[in-house]
Amino acid sequence: MQNCLNLFAGDRALCYNNTMISLKKIITSAAVLLFCAGGFAKQTPIQGLNEYKLENGLTLFTLEDHNVPLAYIEIAFKTGAVDSTPETAGLFYLYEHLMFRGNALYTTPNAMQEALYDIGVTDWKGTSNVDYINFAFTVPCNELERGLAFWNAAIRTPNVQDLELTVLRENIARRIEQVQKDQGVQYNSYSALKLFPDAPYRTDATGSANVIRKATVAQINDLMCKYYLPKNAAIFVGGDIDSEQVYELTKKIFGDWSNKNLAAKVYGDKKAVSKLIEMQDKLNLSFSSADEYTIPKNSQQNPAPFDSTKYAVMPYQASNEKFAQLSIKFRGPDTDFDLEDTYVADYLCSLMLDPEGTFKKSFCSNAKLGIPSSDYLEASYVTKREDGVIEVKAFLKNPNENIAERAKEAVLQTKKVFWDIANNPALFEKNVVKEKAAALEDLDLIAGETVQGKLATLRFWWACASSDYYYSYKDKLAQVSQEDAIAFVKKYIDGKNPLVTVVLSPSYYENQKDDFESKGFELITEKNAFWQNDSRYAAKEINKDELLRPLPCDVYYPRKVDASESKAPASSGKEIKKYTLKNGVPLYVQNNSSSDIDCICIGVRGGLPELTTETSGLSDATLTLAARSSRNFGPEQRKLYAYKYSSSMNVQTETLGNSLSLTVIDKYWKDALPLLTDSFLNPDFSEEEFNSFYEELSQNANKKTTSNLLAMLEYAVAYSGHPFESLTGVTLESLSSITLDNIKKTHEQMLNPSAMFVVASGKINGEELLSALNESLGLLEQKGPLYSAKEIPGVKLKENPPFAIKCRKGESVRIASRLFEYPLITDKDFFAARIASAVYTDVLVRVARDHRAACKAAQENVIASRASIAEDLFTGVLNLEYLNDAWEEACALMSLGMVVQSNHGEKGYLFTDLAKILPRYKNMFIAKNYETQNTSAASAAMIVYNLFEFNDENMESKKVSAIQQVTAEDVLRIFKKYWVNTPHRWFTAEPKESD
Repeated sequence: MQNCLNLFAGDRALCYNNTMISLKKIITSAAVLLFCAGGFAKQTPIQGLNEYKLENGLTLFTLEDHNVPLAYIEIAFKTGAVDSTPETAGLFYLYEHLMFRGNALYTTPNAMQEALYDIGVTDWKGTSNVDYINFAFTVPCNELERGLAFWNAAIRTPNVQDLELTVLRENIARRIEQVQKDQGVQYNSYSALKLFPDAPYRTDATGSANVIRKATVAQINDLMCKYYLPKNAAIFVGGDIDSEQVYELTKKIFGDWSNKNLAAKVYGDKKAVSKLIEMQDKLNLSFSSADEYTIPKNSQQNPAPFDSTKYAVMPYQASNEKFAQLSIKFRGPDTDFDLEDTYVADYLCSLMLDPEGTFKKSFCSNAKLGIPSSDYLEASYVTKREDGVIEVKAFLKNPNENIAERAKEAVLQTKKVFWDIANNPALFEKNVVKEKAAALEDLDLIAGETVQGKLATLRFWWACASSDYYYSYKDKLAQVSQEDAIAFVKKYIDGKNPLVTVVLSPSYYENQKDDFESKGFELITEKNAFWQNDSRYAAKEINKDELLRPLPCDVYYPRKVDASESKAPASSGKEIKKYTLKNGVPLYVQNNSSSDIDCICIGVRGGLPELTTETSGLSDATLTLAARSSRNFGPEQRKLYAYKYSSSMNVQTETLGNSLSLTVIDKYWKDALPLLTDSFLNPDFSEEEFNSFYEELSQNANKKTTSNLLAMLEYAVAYSGHPFESLTGVTLESLSSITLDNIKKTHEQMLNPSAMFVVASGKINGEELLSALNESLGLLEQKGPLYSAKEIPGVKLKENPPFAIKCRKGESVRIASRLFEYPLITDKDFFAARIASAVYTDVLVRVARDHRAACKAAQENVIASRASIAEDLFTGVLNLEYLNDAWEEACALMSLGMVVQSNHGEKGYLFTDLAKILPRYKNMFIAKNYETQNTSAASAAMIVYNLFEFNDENMESKKVSAIQQVTAEDVLRIFKKYWVNTPHRWFTAEPKESD
């Protein structure tokens, strides 16, 4: 289903709660609990998944998947804003930031960052949500111990004393206040405030800026004692692991974590507290009198917050002027209070997903509403502990006409359609229930294709309900009856008053302002959107005598590994078999047995050398339009396929070719394959479809930021007169060439078997796919000349004065970029250059940003191709001359092999020798390379890229080998050649004086 939220012109979608995730449940059979010796693993219905419980109550989930040599580690707590009060709202968010200020194992923020680098972490995440707090990263599978030890120290021994730094609290508080200026945040907050007026702070993941400003060390200690406890936590580990070994390691590292705490009744007397702590620590007391805190259960928020339907309207600057967004929200079931009703909510919403179902048909046929098609309508329910909401959302055309009256009509329509569904016995027959359960399962096969996806889904259900809820979900859903549906509608919909909100452009609001006011619509503003502005929720004085203090604990020290000795494990890669269609088109099939998803791509060689600057994006536009409709599969039938088979189509555009792909659940690939082949062979290039598509292209071509324009300028200068002078996407300059005639001609040129190949990744059987493709693509005849690749020369830059442009209106941040030549991807030095880029980027940041403050951000971007170029990109630049000095200093240090590890202010830098630290960067590169192959679609896309650029389907395994062979001498040689001795050119974007 098309994501209607993307219809807004702005980057931020307006939705109920930005901490929510979409409804994603994996349907499983009933769990049979079996126990095995050793780790006492509770076996689960999920293949490869085990559940353990440590003596201290800590839960461990392990998921074995030996697809790539990586391990995903996450720790989560069953707490969050849901456990907040007006006095503590924001402390969970604050704690997330404190966690990375240092701890007993890694004492400074820089030491923590270095530790992450050392264990091969390329990216980490920490989130404060309403129902849970979680932290996660992926490491090479041989770094499990250090990965678990990292989170153990970060969680249990954070450097909370940094909270005494006023600037830290002030920065975080200002960040919250800045975010509150965003209209999307105002909309979300207003909805929560109105739907949950008893305790809106329990729905706010970031909390109060004032609470953060006044936060104390004692409060954070108290928070840790109450919520950051093993009995309230779970660790999720998955990937290339052995479950029993992970259990033993987890027990070794986290086994001494205690649920007990100290009641410090003398917090008002700092001397007494200090003396007590000193005595306890010095004497190593056992703390036998320590207590365990029991998290109190909240009372349910009022399930009927309105005496009458509540109407509100928001003029939104970035809204799509073609539509008004209408949202109707009813209070829904909560797992803490209405657990059984959550299954009924899910089932009803699954019925509403059907493009041919009662819900979508009845709404779209109601002419008063003016909903263009089923793409512009959706219903959702997200399972939550305390703030469940059932929402119907629609986009109304003609937004300048009677929106207030149409909103009221939609409320009546919503209540009617719920009753129409509940009163239809055919929708609750066993075979229908089974079909809908399978449809939900199919949706989550895609969401849970990766280890991270599966464990994230499990974590969500563990946090908002329980793991047993997750395991038994299919059986519970299968028991939903018509009687349950009728009871549900009576309890949550019939006679209940929803919150109805309208979002539209300011001009349309002004035209209908009087009508909105006369019909009782409240205007949503920054002033009335936030609970923090309401005196009903003012914080009370904190009783310091009731605050708790955590027990002292010994940090676990993992084995020490010298960076020069660390080496990421390698994989031989997934097997790729090659077949040939009867017309000579090669077929490459990669076995990805750990995934239930297949991806099939039809690639066509050609790409940029076949285009000009005037026809930029024409190939991409051709395949994108082909994916929308074809001779045998129109738009409506494609919606049905997407719903029935969870299929989707995508276009991949590279410098030397384009591909059209189909992603589908493995058991349906034979049913969905004609969708792909018919789109490629017989696209429906109708005037109506083209006009709609062209309008979207026009809107996108006009959405250019200053950084986009600067990048396009650099590209034009670098590739002027080169075969790559055109761009992969449509530009304002090429828009006039995107005509239906040109698209048809381009498509005809693509139907060249000698330029084509097919790639598939997943569980798909190669022989069966070959047979099926021979009945469609295999029948395509070679009519024109055989495809012949054009010669691609490298790029040669010349030294020239800086090229300056003005920032776009409203953008006032100075940007600078240094453009330079880069090794070709076919060059033997290419992979040494990639390592040099990674090392140099860190040096550049620490010199230009951290030490000299010449910019606010610095990064390096590479266009890797047969004619590579690269840029050092700086934002928030003070002046170009000062920045150039910083760049020269970074280059000089790097040329000497002196890697800046940290900045020590006036004392200068702390250096690390390149040879010593090189393995860290190689390991990070290899780990990132494996991470990009986690899904069938990503693996297939990488094979397509490798065929275009290297003409080698097995290039991925060769990349890993090439990286492992890079030496420090290689890095320095390449750096001096391309960064120091090769011509470069500066480009800048200067703020306009009027701005």
